[in-house]
Amino acid sequence: MKLSSLLFAPFLVLACSSDDAGCPADGECSSAVSGRLTTSISAAEMGAATVQGCVKIKDGATKNCSKGVSGTVPTGADPITFVLDGAIPATAYLTKSGNKFEVQVTFSVESQSPTNGDEFSIELLDPSGASIEVLSRVVTYATVTPNGPGCLPTCASASFAE
Repeated sequence: MKLSSLLFAPFLVLACSSDDAGCPADGECSSAVSGRLTTSISAAEMGAATVQGCVKIKDGATKNCSKGVSGTVPTGADPITFVLDGAIPATAYLTKSGNKFEVQVTFSVESQSPTNGDEFSIELLDPSGASIEVLSRVVTYATVTPNGPGCLPTCASASFAE
């Protein structure tokens, strides 16, 4: 298994407008957790690799996973985007950085019951299903009010433990 680096960060998507009370009206938020794996595997390996993203709910016996294959690799600065199919909504973004590839997976946590201690992972699988690389992190959620203190909605935001 090759060494790689991982950067996880919370990702909130917001859409709102303001009302007379100073709080945004009809504000919406969508909570997601984003992880980035940097790998030095070859372009041929990356093009054939399956990207699998999983969430294991704390104290749960099973993981909810989704996976997909890009089928190609980026040659320039533009990322290749593809949806991972499966139990958890997730999207993968594949970019090239020098002689390495970056695989970012954004997981939606809207349908989950976020609990501190949930584990998120990104795994690259070869065509036979064998693991090429896997990285996982345990998440700690925080409740945030993206439209300001005392304003709705409240959302789950996440950070990953080292």
